[in-house]
Amino acid sequence: MGLTNWLLLNLNSLNFALYPCWKSLSAVVTCNLWKNRNCVIFQNSPLNNDGLLNKIMFELEYLLSYGRDTGAVHGCRLQPQDQINWQPPPEKQFKLNSDGSVFQSLGKASCGGLIRNHKGNFITGFYKSLHFCTPLEAELWGLVWGLKLAVSNHIHVLWIDCDCKDALHLVVNVQNSDHHLYSVIKEIRDLLRNIRFVRFNHVLRETNQCADWMAKLGDEVGLSFLLF
Repeated sequence: MGLTNWLLLNLNSLNFALYPCWKSLSAVVTCNLWKNRNCVIFQNSPLNNDGLLNKIMFELEYLLSYGRDTGAVHGCRLQPQDQINWQPPPEKQFKLNSDGSVFQSLGKASCGGLIRNHKGNFITGFYKSLHFCTPLEAELWGLVWGLKLAVSNHIHVLWIDCDCKDALHLVVNVQNSDHHLYSVIKEIRDLLRNIRFVRFNHVLRETNQCADWMAKLGDEVGLSFLLF
């Protein structure tokens, strides 16, 4: 069987009754293997099997959960709207809450976040002032600095709560390097390669109040960066 016929079989077949998500799985795996192969050959990028597997799982889970409100899909789930309390991660795992804030009248923007363990204990947190930007860009920078914190603390299994579904959508789907936010999206993806396993949760703003407070903290004390 030729490559073209094999791709068509896996992307169009309706005969995989035991694997109802087979077409999505085939598309995501094949696409990532091809892109990874090109990066290794043409850009001399190091081969990172753990990072590749994590990216495949991340994209597949987000693809299956995007647009659903049930919260039933493993990983990248949308938290049910009646759950407004912070939920701890499983034992020996960590959770990052990040947020971005924009103050239109002051021409300011900032981001902040914190990492807690499965007992809810505070591990570390940050505040970072930003150049004036859109709320969406501020949310993305919150993910960047939160992931930097996780990597520097050698965290390998991380849950991320984010109250901006559009930010999660961009991280997964934007491939065009001409996108005006591509540089920050790429920085997030590069950081994700350093973490063995990540789960994203879309949550209500009420669930993210601590991160929201952290994002606004620096303006009260007049500092450009705070690390706790």
